[in-house]
Amino acid sequence: MKSNKKVLKKTVAFYVAFALTLTSANMLNWGCKEKVYAAEQDTSVDSNIAVKSADEQQVSVSDGKLITQKKDESVQGTALARNVKLVDGKAKKNTRQIYAYLKAVGKSDSVIYGHQDDTFQKAGSFNLTCSDTSDVTGSIAGVLGIDGLALTGNEYSAKTYNSTHNTSLPQTPAGNVEAAAKITNEGISNGAIVTLSAHMPNFANIKTNSSYNSKTDPDYAKYKFAVYTPKDTTKDCASNILPGGKYNKVYKAYLDMIADYASQVNGTILFRPFHENTGSWFWWGAAYCDAETYKNVYRYTVEYLRDAKNIHNMLYEYGPSNTGSSSVTEYETRYPGDNYVDMVGVDMYDSKPTAEDAWISQFKSQLEVVNAFAKKHGKLFAVTETGISNDTASGDNQTALLKTGNGDRNWYNRVLDAVSQTDASYFLLWANFSKKDGFYTPYVDSINSNGTLHGHEMLDNFISFYNDGRTIFAANQKKILTGGSVGSISVKPTTAKAIGYIVSPLPGKRIQKAITVTAKITNAKENTTAKIVFKTDKKNITVKAVPNGEGYYTAKITASQVKSLGQYVGTLMLYIDGKKVQSISQVYNIPKPEIDTCEVDGFENYNGVDTELTKAWTINKDNNCNISLTLNKSYKANGAYGLKFTYDETATGWAGATINKAADWSNCNALQFYMVPDGKNQKTVIQITANGTVYEAYLNTYEEYVKNGVNPVLVTIPFSDFCQRDTAGNPTGGLVKDCKSITSFGLWVNAIANSSAVSKGRVSGTLIYDSITAIKAKTNKVSIIKTSSKAYNDILNLKVSLNTSKVTLLKGKNKTLTATVTGNGDKSVTWYSTNPAIAAVNDNGEITAERTGTVKIVAKVRNGKKAICKFTVKANSDDKDIIPAPTNYVTEDEMKLAQEWTGVNKSALAAVMKKAESGKKVTIAVIGGSITQGTISNGTSDSTVSTKAAYTDTFFKWWKETFPSVEFNFVNAGIGATDSYLGVHRVQKDVLDKNPDLVLVEFSVNDWETDFYKKTYDNLIRRILLYKNNPAVMLLFMSQVNGDSSQNNDAYIGTKYELPMISYKNVIIDMMKKAIYTKEQLSGDTVHPSALGHAIAGEIIWKYLNSVYKDEDIYGKPSTFNKTAVTKDCYLDSEILDSTSIKPDSFGTFKTSNEFATFPNDWTCLEGTGDITFTISCKNLGIMYYCQTNGKGGQFDVYVDGKRVDTLNADFSGGWGNYAKTQECYTSDETAKHTITIKKADDSKENEFSVLGLLVSH
Repeated sequence: MKSNKKVLKKTVAFYVAFALTLTSANMLNWGCKEKVYAAEQDTSVDSNIAVKSADEQQVSVSDGKLITQKKDESVQGTALARNVKLVDGKAKKNTRQIYAYLKAVGKSDSVIYGHQDDTFQKAGSFNLTCSDTSDVTGSIAGVLGIDGLALTGNEYSAKTYNSTHNTSLPQTPAGNVEAAAKITNEGISNGAIVTLSAHMPNFANIKTNSSYNSKTDPDYAKYKFAVYTPKDTTKDCASNILPGGKYNKVYKAYLDMIADYASQVNGTILFRPFHENTGSWFWWGAAYCDAETYKNVYRYTVEYLRDAKNIHNMLYEYGPSNTGSSSVTEYETRYPGDNYVDMVGVDMYDSKPTAEDAWISQFKSQLEVVNAFAKKHGKLFAVTETGISNDTASGDNQTALLKTGNGDRNWYNRVLDAVSQTDASYFLLWANFSKKDGFYTPYVDSINSNGTLHGHEMLDNFISFYNDGRTIFAANQKKILTGGSVGSISVKPTTAKAIGYIVSPLPGKRIQKAITVTAKITNAKENTTAKIVFKTDKKNITVKAVPNGEGYYTAKITASQVKSLGQYVGTLMLYIDGKKVQSISQVYNIPKPEIDTCEVDGFENYNGVDTELTKAWTINKDNNCNISLTLNKSYKANGAYGLKFTYDETATGWAGATINKAADWSNCNALQFYMVPDGKNQKTVIQITANGTVYEAYLNTYEEYVKNGVNPVLVTIPFSDFCQRDTAGNPTGGLVKDCKSITSFGLWVNAIANSSAVSKGRVSGTLIYDSITAIKAKTNKVSIIKTSSKAYNDILNLKVSLNTSKVTLLKGKNKTLTATVTGNGDKSVTWYSTNPAIAAVNDNGEITAERTGTVKIVAKVRNGKKAICKFTVKANSDDKDIIPAPTNYVTEDEMKLAQEWTGVNKSALAAVMKKAESGKKVTIAVIGGSITQGTISNGTSDSTVSTKAAYTDTFFKWWKETFPSVEFNFVNAGIGATDSYLGVHRVQKDVLDKNPDLVLVEFSVNDWETDFYKKTYDNLIRRILLYKNNPAVMLLFMSQVNGDSSQNNDAYIGTKYELPMISYKNVIIDMMKKAIYTKEQLSGDTVHPSALGHAIAGEIIWKYLNSVYKDEDIYGKPSTFNKTAVTKDCYLDSEILDSTSIKPDSFGTFKTSNEFATFPNDWTCLEGTGDITFTISCKNLGIMYYCQTNGKGGQFDVYVDGKRVDTLNADFSGGWGNYAKTQECYTSDETAKHTITIKKADDSKENEFSVLGLLVSH
């Protein structure tokens, strides 16, 4: 507890002793490295207040209570919780103790002082300690902040640690993590509590580390995470890091790095990921990540660290910005939920404070909001970030505190007074990077001969803050935190009930076809039920969600079911055990609107739904200010809707909204929009962000706008009139150059305090906007035209037409379109292309054919009317975009071996390429076994393969890189340990229902060269070829390295049907014969290709496709397939029946189950004789059942109409793994109704048996 004595000046002897403390060896050992800058004027002062000794100020525990001090200097005892509920029910002892301690501190009047990077970044002298806090007070901060950047080698590194600790940690990614853990542990041992923030990089743009060694390095070492790119908002990163997302693998590697760090930290970490999410400056912020996606990303992060990585020394913090958190309801909007958060907080900074600053009042209001939320939800509370910020001073890179002339020197004590009145346990100031890079606390430059401190002008203010009995620094709490006096704390998880969230699809997705919904469910039990409800105003469809055995549940809705929902903005809901746990919006059967690259918004594409509007437009506002965006039918330029922008602000407040807009406006020179002003004439901001610069125009500065009052107007502002907001002097003209790189647009209202519209400290109003678009205008002056004027009517009556509506041009050629505009007034035409990568158009209508595909070239006049030309770019055979294969293992001679068959008809394959050239969406599918699924064995030469990818990845990559502007739907229907017999039964559901344009078939390793498999393969190929949309088919013949393959059978079928065929077998057999590669290099298990083997297979396919594409013009239109069967049509209408499609006549001792992830809807017998019976109309019958390696699989007989026809053996003891086995049991030439019984064989010793499906054909 701190001393109650009045602060007095100390003797010289005290200061000398204090100076010796600051320069002690253990403090110098703390990892700081001085930043060297040119000498500057000394603005430092001497301290006049003595610092209390930490020995006088110890926090203690007595009789189960935390003993601290109140402001009136009286002693305060606060009970320490003995039972806590945490997100992690397996939290370690220290983590439970830290939680109980923070809770008690929060309930007391005391506040722990926190500081980011306190022990390794500083602004003061490096001849003292490595902590500015310690230099001033003798103690490091009570809460030590560290960021993920310090783990990557950016803000801290092994090199830095080695230089300050005389050690030799490896200067590698793993070494950097170890160094961060060591510097963290030093802070913990000195009494600090650690909080970890994460300025995560944009995982879409992370580069790989060329020196990565998969055998010796951790997975995270593969990526270069040591970059500061959280403000890189490109490529929709947040929506693509969940499972199934494009960047999930990279994100998991980043979390693996966090987990490695946490596993080396000897204490508790308050982990605060995705902070300030309610603002819009990071890629996880409100403008770039909707609320439901944000929640799910946060939840996934917690579960991955806790459950997958077994990290149990974390408490999870949720720390939004004060922007978007001004009420309990607002705060709730993006909150991940009580089962994922232990502690809530807020980040709020004070800009250019003065002693009379209104900020402290706003700060108190914000604290009240978060405090109320914390109490409501039973969570700890902290001010997760705060501090003083100022405009960048001359000579600085960035400025927080001023070196001299700070407006509110008592700021720390005012913050302390505000925070101590709440349940907040600590507040944290941001880092002291250096004098020129920003510092948030005072620093010490030197110690005078009399022991007093010489440093920043706010030294005495900070010492006064430290000496206050309510503040807790590391030295004050070290004894109780490191000595264990907090005592034993028991823990329970926040819930034992099943909880979950929707992983895919993402909110706002347009659902127009069959789709599979995936949900993550934690704490699921055997009797847990889950369902997905698809809801529109027309109807609801409920689908049972089934587990896959890995914590994920899936539910599939068919294309016909989707169609039946009608065209609506609806919802998709997850129910667990009958309770709705998440609801996300979805757009059903409404096509994506065509993008006008020049238009910001016409407000017609939200289907009249305000929530869809506010997903696109992100609201931001100052404290105690409000803004509402709604669609308005009363006032609009054209169409059905305009934007109603309603604001209510304090006299110094602001509010606004932004929308992402990535566009090239170089064909335009002005911004135009319809508007109804409110006559309040506040600072009305039109904002365009381009090429990283914020440009603004202020309507209230235009005389015509002010005089207009509340009349509807058409506003035109030349780009040349926009000023640079953040550049000294606010120069204009920059947007003229930067308009090629537009990234966002904003509408804002800033209150003008001395305005006559401000009443009782507030101002409110409503603005209407519509048809916001970039245009080509003749004038270079601002134009504000009343809609009642002749000039406006002239604009409304303009019409435009083109000299042609359809053009085909060869790549690289040019053509100029002519636009004719009729009417009066400004007849300027704005030109744009719907895809400039295919064909670009300049402001004179001249079009350049860039690459193959189809686009629309649009000519638009000022009233928004358009004329459109469909523009197709074609390529000659000598002018193809032939992209070389990514590897070079296969020679020309080996390519000849790969395609040895003659009489092949490639017209259908070429037709798919032509479709892609036309710009239409293309669906590519593959079906096969585990090799197609993506299984890669470990070959002896895999380290030489730069990119480890399955052949299917390379196959899909060829299409994406050859036709980059085309939307592809890639379907991988590979399932391990399956053959063409099962393939022909599942191809309809897994492949054909997706309406593929091309199907690649690979079953050569899993099929045998028997008549049975020749028949099943023949039927599979015929079933695809006969499908209604006439898909193209390619055959791939893989092989075991010993040559085992059904290539001869498969090629026989392929030759009869004249199909494109490729042989991996021929190539690797030749390579091994010539001793180019060994079996061990090509496969680690003789069956599955290694990374090298897959690369070879992928290269063969790539080069084959290139050869077809180069000569595609020689192939005519493909004919409809009508060839007779090579074998016999037996399975063309086959299907798989499971527990969702057929009900047994009697179950016997079988029960419905979900034992097998790939085929979950099964019937399982665990005891008794089984005796499950079905009535089925069929001519052929097969059984798919579960073969298991645990020795418990039984032998079960199959009876058809009372006659035993086969025995199924589920015992696979000692085998390579559990799998789905298929066995044909009954065949006939006639379809008839049969009674099927499956029961335990008399001589079976085991009872376990799972029927995964009945394979029937009619």
